[in-house]
Parts: sequence; structure tokens; C-alpha cells
Amino acid sequence: TDLALGHGMPIFSYAPPFLYQLTQLFHLTGLPLDESMKATVIFDFLLYSAGMFLFARRIYGSRPALLAAAVYVYAPYRLREAYIQGNYGQFSGLAFYPIICWAFHGVITDGHPRYIVAAALSLAGLLFSHNISFMLFAPLLAAYLLFLLIWQGMTKAEANIETSNSPLQSQTSGPLSPSSNDSSPNSHPHYQLSIINYQFLLPLLRTITAGLLGLGLAAIFWLPAFGERHDIKLEGITQGFFDFRENFISLPELLSPPQPLDVTAINPEFPLSLGLPQIAGAVLGFIALLVFLWQLFSQSKKRPQENKLNSPFAILHSQFFALAFLLYAFLALPYSQSLWETVPLLELTEFPWRMLGPLIFCAAVLTAAGWWLIDHQIGRPSSRLIALGLAVATVIALNAYYLYPSQFIPWGTPTPADAFRYEVISGAIGTTSTGEFLPRWAQQHPEPDTLWPDYEADRPPQKIDPTAGPAAARIDIADHRAELDAWRIDTPESFVATIRTLYWPGWQLYLNEQPSPFLITPKTGLIQTTIPAGQHRLTLQLESTPLRTIGLWLTILTGLTLAAVTTFSVLRPAVSRQQTNLQSPISNLALFLLTTLLLIALFVLSRPLAPLFTLQSDPDLPQPADRQLRVDFGDQIRLVGVDHLPEAVQLPAEGEATMEAVLYWRAQQDLDANYSVFLHLDAPDGRTMATVDEVSPEDIPTRNWPPGLYLRNSLHLKIPATLPPIRYTLTTGVYRRDTGERLPILPDGETAFTLGSIWLEPPQPSLDVRQPVATFGEQIRLRQASMHDNIVNLVWQTDHPPLENYSIFVHALDHEGQLITQADGVPYDGLYPLPQWQPGQLIQDRRPLDPDGTQISRLAIGIYDPATGQRLSAVDSAGQPLPDNSVIITVKP
Repeated sequence: TDLALGHGMPIFSYAPPFLYQLTQLFHLTGLPLDESMKATVIFDFLLYSAGMFLFARRIYGSRPALLAAAVYVYAPYRLREAYIQGNYGQFSGLAFYPIICWAFHGVITDGHPRYIVAAALSLAGLLFSHNISFMLFAPLLAAYLLFLLIWQGMTKAEANIETSNSPLQSQTSGPLSPSSNDSSPNSHPHYQLSIINYQFLLPLLRTITAGLLGLGLAAIFWLPAFGERHDIKLEGITQGFFDFRENFISLPELLSPPQPLDVTAINPEFPLSLGLPQIAGAVLGFIALLVFLWQLFSQSKKRPQENKLNSPFAILHSQFFALAFLLYAFLALPYSQSLWETVPLLELTEFPWRMLGPLIFCAAVLTAAGWWLIDHQIGRPSSRLIALGLAVATVIALNAYYLYPSQFIPWGTPTPADAFRYEVISGAIGTTSTGEFLPRWAQQHPEPDTLWPDYEADRPPQKIDPTAGPAAARIDIADHRAELDAWRIDTPESFVATIRTLYWPGWQLYLNEQPSPFLITPKTGLIQTTIPAGQHRLTLQLESTPLRTIGLWLTILTGLTLAAVTTFSVLRPAVSRQQTNLQSPISNLALFLLTTLLLIALFVLSRPLAPLFTLQSDPDLPQPADRQLRVDFGDQIRLVGVDHLPEAVQLPAEGEATMEAVLYWRAQQDLDANYSVFLHLDAPDGRTMATVDEVSPEDIPTRNWPPGLYLRNSLHLKIPATLPPIRYTLTTGVYRRDTGERLPILPDGETAFTLGSIWLEPPQPSLDVRQPVATFGEQIRLRQASMHDNIVNLVWQTDHPPLENYSIFVHALDHEGQLITQADGVPYDGLYPLPQWQPGQLIQDRRPLDPDGTQISRLAIGIYDPATGQRLSAVDSAGQPLPDNSVIITVKP
């Protein structure tokens, strides 16, 4: 109720609640709210490692699983999310990926009720954590469950066949173990090797049950959130900054090595890379897969049971996650744009770099597969543990640059006034990026001035304007809660009251305990009602909708069902019917806990080594900047650096080109205003041809910039393909967001700083002739000349641009050779003087003519010196001199 500048918005009906509820649980123990959030992040880290260990252990054994857990936790993307990006809902959601796979693996291959409970709880945990993480994971999970069901059905049927063949064998060989029986299943009429059998249907029913229980447990959130999605303004989540076309990862960035972070930066550069350990692990997994397949299909004299690596179960897992790895890697790269534009709902995930979440999960599984191969090549158990320790240490060491970020700013427990103030400063209404959770009836954002005095004074907000009623009317606040506001009203005459609460389904109005009609104000989306004369109690109460009620009851019934299943699971003896491929020489739990405690101890002890893995720049001399500057915009903001700008940008045939400019800013003092930054592409005559403005650089309001730190600002300038391909100037500046007033550069007072120049290079035109039409002054060639619809199209080229400012003339002549009209000047409307021509460049020169109704018969084209009027000598394609030093082009009627 305090969000949206005190007007209320339904953020908790659409934002998954796991992060907030778990943080609140820690907060109830007495921790400040910010420390409670950190406790949630620590819990998620433990969930990452435990879940990955459990899942990988079921397939490859405990030692490969431990390495897989390290790879899943110590990933650049993971550490970026935890320390810098701060999307903790997504961070929590990714922690459930391996736990869900582990639980459903147990549901299908073991069948014990505890796995059904675990699968339901973990699936609900993902749904309660992050919508988009569930969308990205759902196809992988569905494919994985189908893979497991088919495999389980086939192996169970084959095991039954082998059991009928040899009772002794059935006692010594499990359903997923290699068998030396050469009998074909088809030779036994009593058993058919088919997935449509009892062995398939029973795991399928268990899987469906677990999935439905997970969906039912989370129905209180996802059912109304999905069913009532049209009541909020979601259209902004696929536009502008959230357009997936702007958020692909380049292949170099995906494969980039680790780099030290500058603790003096507000937002140090942290590449969206997969990570060297993850890349190495995935490569190792692919190598192991090739070895597995080679051993499986080679003509070895070994009997299958003698070959420890010949486990189809593990091999097929490796194949499955190798294919998934390639798919998610492809979706993160710009080569998949056409697929993003084709597949429905994919654009709702907004950022292709989010594919790093499932991609790292697949890399961790492949790492376990690769280490399984290595582990079998090491004979002594002690050597295996030493090798594993070195591998885990290497994974951590390769991410050491990212383990020592800047310390978090202490926030304590923010008050409603702090939240209000944050919305005003940041412009993030309701802490959202685009106001996407505002009700659709609110076409404009609420104004902060109406309720701020109440929040500043720490009193309940007066949501009915007292001045709206008669002068003698009295309006007192009777109650104020998250789901209810009530007032005592005494008025001598009726009046229209506007309640400063944004309407969305569920708000009900009561006058003297009786339902009262109301209107929704246009544009503002507020609640408006008529108050009759007299004394009244007006109550605005948030009530349930049918979808919310259904979701609530589904969650309650599912919770009761899971409680019953849990009770049954506790009472039932735990007899596992599924054996893991490998057993550890020491307790699996002890190995995991010992390693976890050791890593925590090592991290604490290594904290003094942090300066070895970080940068510590002077805020006026940022080390990552390619060129350091000192440009003061007033006494407010200083430009302290810029990365190298490209010398040229290649224009496409159509559409836009994108140029990145990285600027480094710092606040010179605590700022009391929010400033915006612009980057302009200016033509030689001063006209701005392309621009990009950032209202809040890097989405961090300047009022939040600490003076002792600098900000790295990456600007992406869109350059239309229609711009003349000439040299431009790049300029930047700072202006106040509220007034548009630019800050002057000290001491000269200019309002824009020149960063440098840049050439736009056009796509090369196709030429109809090999030889030039004419050559002027032995250095300037006219490669092509034509006219269509009274527009002359010329193509020029030179290897040695002239030093003089020559001008080009185009004379339009009638059939008698009389001048009709002419177009003199240099190409691109006078923007491209001949001395600036690039050697070898094909220059397209378009010149419109206005013949005033007269038929143009010929064109005379030449070059002259404007100062003297003297024309440059001209020769034709054969080298013969041209009369009047001009080439005559016949115009086809």
C-alpha cells in the first residue's frame, strides 16, 4: 500500500514471493532487513551447492558431484548476480534447478513418497521465486522427464526379460546395470520392449502427481498472477531496454576470461561470461562423451560388466545435457535472433543472457561426466581425493577476481518514507523498471507531492483530500493497513471524494458497512465516490477475486495432501530401488559438509588477500579507461575517462548500425538533483544526426552517486543507414532531468564536450561499368552517372584526395544544349568537401534537379575551383580530352 508514491500497487500479486517471505522470516529473528536479505542470499548459495551435489551424485557418484557443485556455485554469472546485479528473485530461482531434477529423478527411478514431496516442494519453490526462470527451465525439465520415463520403461522391461531368462542374474544385476545376457527381448513373447507398459505408466503417474502437487502448492501465486495479467501494464517489458534484440551476448564476451574488478567503480565492468571453469568442464564433458561412445561401440574384447565406464544410463545423461548445453548457448548468442522472433513467448524472457542460468547448470552436469572419466583413471582412493581437491581449488581460483566485491552499503531496516524517497529519486515506481505492475487504469504515474508530507512526518497518509469537501466538512483517518483504509467523515453537504489509491480488482468500498458504488478516474486510475451529507464511516477494503480464492484453496488442499504424503513417507521404510553408479569411500554427507566448511574457512582467512585480486583506482583516474580525462560540468559532475572509440562504423544497406561509447563519470559532491547524459553524432555543419540519452546513466540516479566512486557508462548509439557516409563528431554533455538545462563545461562555458570523430562507411554500391566514365584532374574518377525521376545519381572515387576545395557542377541541358537548371556543390548536401574524401571510397552523390517542366536531354558534369571558376581537366574512359572539361551524359526519355 505504500508503493507507487503511497497510492498502492499490486506488486506482491505479480512478483514471486519466495525472496520476500524468506527475508521476512530472517527479519523476524531480529536481523535488520538488509542483513536478512544477505541471509537469504547465503541460504541460496547453500541450496545451489547441495542441490547440484545431490543431483550429480545420483548419476556420476559423489566425487564428480562435488566438483559439479563447485562449478555450479563458482560461476561469474552467479557472483555477478549476488554482488552487483542484485536480481535476487532470479538468483533464488536458479538454485532450484538441480534440486528439481534430483527429486524427479527419484520420483521416476525410485518411487519413494519422499521424492514426490521433494519434487513438489522444489517445483513450487521455483514458481514462488522467479517466473522467467521457470519459463526457461520448463522445456529442459519436460524433455528430461520424458527422457527418464522412456529410459526407465525400457530398462524395466528389459530387466523383466532377463529375470525370466536367469533368476540368478536378477539377483546380481540391477535394471540400470550393464548385462552380459545376449538374449534378445524379441525372443520372449511374454515381454515387449516398449515404453507403453506398466513399467512406464507407474513412473508416469508418479511424475504427473508430483508435478500437479508442485503446481497446486504454488497456485496461490501463479494462478491469479497469470489469470489477471491483463490488469497490469506488461506491455513495457518487451520494449526499449527490455527488447531482447539489445541484450544478446557476443561470443567473445561469452568466452571472456576473468578480469579484476575496480572497487572504486560504482558498477565495475563484469562480463556476462560463461566462465573458464564452466567452459573447461563442458569441454571435458564433451570429451568424456566421445570416450564413452567410443568404448560403447568399439570392438573391445572386454565383457561389458568388466568395463566400468560402460554405463548407458550415465552416457545418455551426458548426451542429453550436451545437447541442452548447445541449445542454451545458441539462444544466448545473436545468431539465434530469428528463432527469438519466431518462438511464441520467448521474447517475454527479455534478456537472452538469462540463458546463462540453465547453460551453467548443463555445464556443471557435463563437468561431472568429465570428472567421472578422470576419476576412473586414478587408482588409489587417496589420489582421487587429492585430485578432486585440486580441481575444486582451481575452479575457485579462476573466479578469485569476483570473490571480493566492494562492501555493501548498510541500509538497516528502511521505513515507508525511505521507500517513497527511493521511488522519487530513482523514478522506479514501485521498485519496478517500467512501472509494469501499475494497474492498467493508471495511464500516468502518481504525483509525489500529494502524500509526501504525511510520509515525511511519519504519520498515516491522508488519502482523501480534505480540501475536496465543504469547508465545514471533517475527514479523519480511522484505520490504515495494507489491505484497508477507513475514514470518519462528517459533512454538512454531499461532495465527491477522490481516494488516492490506484484501483485494481479486489478493492471494495463500503459506506456505513454497506457496499457503495464508485468510479475509476480516467488517466489517474484513482477511486472516486460521492459522500452524502451527514456522519459516515467510509471503508476501502481489498478483497479476494474468484481466481485468488481458487488459488488459495488449491494451495491449502495441496499443502494438506503433501503433509499426508510426508507422514506416510516417514512411516514407510526407506528401501531404495535405485543404485547410484559410484559409491564414495567416505560418507557422502560428510564429504559435502567437510568441503563446505573448509571453503567457508578458506574464504574468511583469505579476506586479507583481497587487494591482490581487485583494482583500487583513483576516482579521477579510472584504470580501466583507455583515455583519462578531466572535464568538469559545472561543479557537479566530472567526465574522467573514455574508452577508445572506433575510427569507423560500417553502415548496413538498411536499418541501423550500433556504436558503443563507454564514458566514465564521477560526482564531485553529494548531488541534490538527478542529471541525464547525452551522446550526439554531429555533422560538420553542427547538425545532430543521431543521439542517445540516458535519463539515469546505468539506471543509477546521480543523486545516489557517492563522490568517492566513479561510474562506468556504456552508451549505445543507433545510427540510421540513411545518414551520409562522412566524418562526424561525437559530443557528450550533462543536463538536468527536470528542466533540460545543460551544465556548462568549466571554464569556457561550452555545453558539449567533443570526444572525437568517426567515419561512417557505406555498403559498397555495385557498378555497371569497369572503366570510369571520366577522370578529372588525373585523380578524381566519375565511376557512374545516371538520372531517374529528375534525380542525378553519381558515383565518385579517388585515390588521392585534392588539397583544394573544388566544387562539382551538374548542368541539365535541353535538346538544343541550352542550360535548364544546375546543381553545384559537394556531395551529401555540402557536407563532404573533396579534401576530406577517403582514398578508394565509392561516394554516392545524389542531386535532385528542378527542370520546371522542361525535358532534360543531356547532363554536363565537371569539377571546378569556386575561387577562380577554372575547371579541372577532364578525359574520357579512353583517356581522350573532353570538350569544355565536362562529360556529357545522355538522358534516356
